[in-house]
Amino acid sequence: MNPKTKKVYFAIQGVAVLAWWTVLFFCPEIQQYFLLPDADPLTLTAYLPADGFLIGFGS
Repeated sequence: MNPKTKKVYFAIQGVAVLAWWTVLFFCPEIQQYFLLPDADPLTLTAYLPADGFLIGFGS
């Protein structure tokens, strides 16, 4: 993969991760599709720090 392709890929990845968490935050009814049955929605937000800082801003 050439350097320009890498930059584009990581930029898209970063924007996508930030968009994902923004949608989950502002539309909590969507969370039900990504949770196990009887799971607490807080379990999903346990991934927010790692996703937001390492993938979202790191990309």
